[in-house]
Amino acid sequence: SVDITKEATSNGIIGTFEITEKGGYTIQAKDNAGNESDQAAFTPMSLKVKAVTNITDTGATLGANVIKGTFDIKSAAISYRKYTDEEYTEAETAFNIDPTTGDGAASAVLSELDPATAYVFKVTAVSDANEVLDYEGYFRTLATDQEGITIKGTARYSDNSNGNITVGIFDGNVCMMAEEIAAGDEFTFFNIPDGNYTVTATDGNYSKSA
Repeated sequence: SVDITKEATSNGIIGTFEITEKGGYTIQAKDNAGNESDQAAFTPMSLKVKAVTNITDTGATLGANVIKGTFDIKSAAISYRKYTDEEYTEAETAFNIDPTTGDGAASAVLSELDPATAYVFKVTAVSDANEVLDYEGYFRTLATDQEGITIKGTARYSDNSNGNITVGIFDGNVCMMAEEIAAGDEFTFFNIPDGNYTVTATDGNYSKSA
């Protein structure tokens, strides 16, 4: 069960609740007399958020896939802010829905960012049933004329299957660089400053870090 917040309106009681895990859910209402409604089953939306790619000293590319649940997807938007700020700026988000699956893809290309600065980005998706799904992530722009070491590697599935994998290098939870490759191909990160980092490969469903 989940905690539900109830609000009385002229049209009856509106209940809202927060879901923190994927899966199927059922909703059932009960009044003070013990009368119960029929159960309604639904599956919430989900997000596949890629690591931030094309990071430069003044720009970055953000992207996410919105997976349809029971209800159709109405919109998706990407916003961002400096880590030290409180208010988000809404990015110009390209959002398309696949007419066959009903899934959506959102992307935004950011520019005019400050060099060597940590940013927070947020992906917000809304369904036709006013279901809201949020995700927050972090990245840092490169320093102007940044220098450092080169990191190379290969990302593949254990069964050598095909697919696209996004590989990112992280300082804590802050993405410093990332690129999308075909499974089995090599990735290369240039000019990484000395430090301790984590390399994470993900396809949106499965992740592996080293």
